[in-house]
Amino acid sequence: MIDGWSLSYVVSETIPNWIMAIAAAGAVIVFVWRKRDKAEQAALRVEERGDKIDAHWVAMPSGANDGKHRWGVLITNGFGSSLSNVEVSCSGNRRSGTLRISALAHGRHFVESSSGEHPWGLPELVANGADITPITSSTTHRVTQISFGALGRHYVRHADGRVELLTRPAG
Repeated sequence: MIDGWSLSYVVSETIPNWIMAIAAAGAVIVFVWRKRDKAEQAALRVEERGDKIDAHWVAMPSGANDGKHRWGVLITNGFGSSLSNVEVSCSGNRRSGTLRISALAHGRHFVESSSGEHPWGLPELVANGADITPITSSTTHRVTQISFGALGRHYVRHADGRVELLTRPAG
């Protein structure tokens, strides 16, 4: 007996309680670590989805061999399936607006900008190797964001490359 404590009591009661407390603290630390790791993995999946879609202004030959070009937005869908509710917010050709496409198949699509009653043409599938000139030095022709539905979720990709998972369902 040491200062009123019996050695058998310390060994049989106190030490196991300390071991259980340390094990419980370790379990909490592992739980918090895994939760943070899962959140980081989910954020990476969102970023990867944003890397599979792109839109920017381009010029394409008119096709009449007259040296004229059609200006518009080239949208690239790198997903293996169609995207839903694609909205490309952009400015250019004396107007700002949103290009809306309800379903966009896999591939590269050119959408001509028009100054007429309908500001956007219909998406045209563009073959790899097509004569496309990116519009990179214009201060008025830019894409500010792309929103789209993929795999049952809705995402927004901002001009700076950030991607957000939205809470509204993809339609």
